[in-house]
Amino acid sequence: MKRVLLVTLLNVLYHSTHVCVLGSVVTKYITYDLYPSTWQAARENCRYLLRSGDLALLTQQSDNDLLNPYLYLSWIGLYKDGSKWKWSDGSAHLYNSYEWTYVKDQWGDCAVIDSKKKKFQRESCDDKLFFYCSDVDMTITFVMLAKTWVNAQTYCQNNHNDLVTLKWMGDFSDLPAHNLFYIWTGLHRAKPDGDWTSSIGKATNYENWAEGKPTEDGDCVGISNTDKKMTNFDCKSLFPFYCLQDNLVLVKEKKTWEEALEHCRTMDLADPSLLHFNQPRNDLISISDQSDQHIVWSRINEATTNEVVLLHISNMKK
Repeated sequence: MKRVLLVTLLNVLYHSTHVCVLGSVVTKYITYDLYPSTWQAARENCRYLLRSGDLALLTQQSDNDLLNPYLYLSWIGLYKDGSKWKWSDGSAHLYNSYEWTYVKDQWGDCAVIDSKKKKFQRESCDDKLFFYCSDVDMTITFVMLAKTWVNAQTYCQNNHNDLVTLKWMGDFSDLPAHNLFYIWTGLHRAKPDGDWTSSIGKATNYENWAEGKPTEDGDCVGISNTDKKMTNFDCKSLFPFYCLQDNLVLVKEKKTWEEALEHCRTMDLADPSLLHFNQPRNDLISISDQSDQHIVWSRINEATTNEVVLLHISNMKK
């Protein structure tokens, strides 16, 4: 079992692994990926794209308050046939540049609606996204199933009438508002009767379950975009996801406290994915309250030595 040495600014002589921080205090940075993935793929994506990144875990209400999960992309019936855009009901699309938002290097042949901008956007037809179906009576239904454009069209034709047609910008107001969907977090369990832990294996006491949840079915947790309540799902379900990045770097080298301090202050932590932290210098980490402890533990779990020199404690609550 790892022994954590919570040290003050004293001349500590343990030769230990140490944690450096960009700045001097723990900072969390949450990013949102709106392309639905399985829980495992989402975790791998967070870890690959972000230094010290992982699926986000909510450890307190203030974490929940940081989230603003209202943006999503949904298939509509618009697709490109050769050089022209058409609707899946066979009607022609009268192109208007004001109806479109353009994303660099995005040249797909199927169209989505951006929930925030309420404009069309090109996407690869093979992406798996939510979608809108329409019925014969013009009722529009949001479907929280991530499918390719073709599979979404098949679903709509089998269960409704077709993918929705929006011929005029005024039709955008007919789309249902405040559509419910879920976003993956880092909370999961190894088996149906197991404990809920984070993606790095650390338990959390924060709970904000929806009524009647959790159930025995589903070992990965997502939160609702409407009320941010937690619900468990099959881990192979496809949802957008939150990534959490912190400004900590575990240095797996044995050094005295003084050497560790010097190492942190002189090491090069230049990394494009860390630029948003905008801190003046590196240092050994300081913890000012208990809300930072989970993040620190995630780094401790990566250590291979028995002692970990972590930080200068400031106003730690008991």
